[in-house]
Amino acid sequence: MKIIPVGSSNKLLPTMKNIYFAARTFRKIRKKTRFIADHISQIEKDGFDEPIVVVGYPKSGNTWLTRLIADTLNCPSKGYAGIPCNHDIAVEGDDRASNRFLLKSHHVRASWDRVRNPRVKMISIVRDPRDVAASGAHYHFHNQPGAAADMVSLMTTERHGHYWNRRSWAGYVDDFLAAGIPLIRYEDLLADTEASLARLLTDAGLDFDPGRLAKAVENQSFDKARARYFEAGNADRIRHMRSGRVGSHAEELPPQEVSRLSRALAPTMVDLGYLR
Repeated sequence: MKIIPVGSSNKLLPTMKNIYFAARTFRKIRKKTRFIADHISQIEKDGFDEPIVVVGYPKSGNTWLTRLIADTLNCPSKGYAGIPCNHDIAVEGDDRASNRFLLKSHHVRASWDRVRNPRVKMISIVRDPRDVAASGAHYHFHNQPGAAADMVSLMTTERHGHYWNRRSWAGYVDDFLAAGIPLIRYEDLLADTEASLARLLTDAGLDFDPGRLAKAVENQSFDKARARYFEAGNADRIRHMRSGRVGSHAEELPPQEVSRLSRALAPTMVDLGYLR
């Protein structure tokens, strides 16, 4: 047995720490994977099949896209993957006719890779990370002092975890890009919702009725959805919906935070057309 001299054991600490965090991350991914798999199984036992999952970094238009697709395909949206009986803003349409169902997810690709459910069809959405940061600072940090800097730090730090807030924006997005999952940019969906959604569903191999798609686009518009929430007095859902504008970061993020974010995320932003 090799004897380690006193004072030299500190050299092992970084390695031991890395092993500990890697093991903890693996356990969390395995636990989340089980929650997701059990949730899907529970819904399927209720008579549903063909699960469709919208994945994306938060504040990227996930909820809107989930509801658009569910409305177009005449199937229910069941909210967050892995959380049964949740009250997510995307939940609606239990009375719809189709046996398909939609789920929304912010889990990393590693979690979904471990689910290994061949019936799951995944769709990805991305948004300019500068606008994500502006919206996220308001939503996740409630406009506290330093909210913008905190959100940018969150989006540019790689922690190698199981959930979105343990990955940088680029690390999260790149994993799904590498998987070749059908993808739509929020900006394109906003600019021409009907045509962009039709292209996305076609790319994903999902059949749809063009007439119903047009009605879904109208029904799920920002103004109509917000009006429904006001009428129902649902403050949480109203808070979740802000302006959804493209380029909001120019007014809401300090210039130094825009620069810090762009430098850190430049390669992925260039790939997606957000930087030239």
